[in-house]
Amino acid sequence: MNVGMAGLGNLVLAIPALRWVILLSGTLYLLWMAHKLWRTIELAEADESRLNIGFVQGVAIQLLNIKAWMFKTSL
Repeated sequence: MNVGMAGLGNLVLAIPALRWVILLSGTLYLLWMAHKLWRTIELAEADESRLNIGFVQGVAIQLLNIKAWMFKTSL
């Protein structure tokens, strides 16, 4: 994964405008999610059986988490 991030870092260094595109798209996505949550009238009840996840599933979810990727690229 570090090799992939190094490639993304080199791409961002080669094309400085790409950094702003990534930051702007991430910001817009987070604002859209906040708006959707704000407009939710009723929060759904979570199914207890779906809340029991293991370590590997937790890591996989974190790798797919766009908010974590936006945080990593903003550093």
